Amino acid sequence: RPAAHCAGAPRVENRASAVETTALERASRRVDPNPRGSARVLLDRPIIAAMRGTILGGLVLLMACGGETQKAVETPKVAPPPSATVEAPDAAPAASATPPAAPPFDAFTAARTIMEGFNRQDSMKYGGAYTADAVLAIAGSPDYKGAQIVAEHQRLIEAFPDTRMNGFRLLSVGNKDGDGGLAVLEWVLSATQQSDWMGVKPARKGVGVRGVSVMWLAGDGTIKNEHRYYDVANMLGQVGGLPGKWRAIPMIPAQMKSVPATGAASESANVDTVKKMLASLEAKKEADFLGAQNDSVELDDLTRSESYLTIADTKKMYDAWTKSFTDLKIAITNAWGFGDFVAIEMVVTGKQTGAFDGYLASGKALSLHKVGVYQMKDGKVFKGWTYGNGLEMRVQMGTFKMPPMTPLKTPGK
Repeated sequence: RPAAHCAGAPRVENRASAVETTALERASRRVDPNPRGSARVLLDRPIIAAMRGTILGGLVLLMACGGETQKAVETPKVAPPPSATVEAPDAAPAASATPPAAPPFDAFTAARTIMEGFNRQDSMKYGGAYTADAVLAIAGSPDYKGAQIVAEHQRLIEAFPDTRMNGFRLLSVGNKDGDGGLAVLEWVLSATQQSDWMGVKPARKGVGVRGVSVMWLAGDGTIKNEHRYYDVANMLGQVGGLPGKWRAIPMIPAQMKSVPATGAASESANVDTVKKMLASLEAKKEADFLGAQNDSVELDDLTRSESYLTIADTKKMYDAWTKSFTDLKIAITNAWGFGDFVAIEMVVTGKQTGAFDGYLASGKALSLHKVGVYQMKDGKVFKGWTYGNGLEMRVQMGTFKMPPMTPLKTPGK
């Protein structure tokens, strides 16, 4: 700066010089964003030479003023705009002001990799979510192991090349002793049938279904075992392969809610409440079954065409199971608590001796694999969703025969 601007000196301005300098800087300045988002000023070589004398003169004046310096002005960081919030299916009640803890990174990564594999129709990306010896068990289907998991995914997206899949709730337990923990991912899948599938010729009809994946993770976050539940019968009915009334195609959620386990005593208490409710169904104790439910309960068996929305409606579900099956048993194979949520894996067995879900008594012994996800409120069941494969029941009843499947194309063979 000019010597006249030093402390204690009278201020004298050379307006012509100031205008020329400002114009020179504007003419020579080019702003190039660097990777961190701040600005870097570049000066052209000829202008640098022209300004060298001015810069040197400025240094002399600076020293004459006692070495005063000015701090660089930091470019303010602007936060990105918030993402749009889309209410997930069966939204939970208003959450508290305290945000939930972040999910274990490996659980989120595993879920995201699976969804990207579907959304990009990329079987190799999808396969990268699994260990080399992983096992995928789909309710009502044979198990898929290792490379067969990728082949099964490829077979599905060949029939539905525009498949979209997004999760809407991720329940998770973090790493323990080098293990990757466990994740329960609830998701929605939608697509359009564009080639032969399950014996049905393509008519470019849309399908959509809600499902759940229970995933055990390795220490590196890849999936070593997955149990997947979704209603293939509903998808088959949507494309005209089965008669009857079927659920509408659900909307793909735009946001996934994370609910990590906290280890609180209330989580164990919630698990016990749900276990007792299911035990009362098996024991045919109606009062105990209904007493475990909140007055505003909503239960939804996603293998059936209708939801149960009130205590009076859930009694209908109780009657359907207890009056249509003899020797009804509910074997709980796994149970976990995640905050206000409970996830239960179970096998329901019994002999169908009465009409059930529109089907006459078959007299057959059934074994049905299901997962229930329950939301608790004030120590009682507030909402519940039961996932399974309605085709599993129909095959065992003898009302549906599985068609020949397109052979799996195992990668590398």
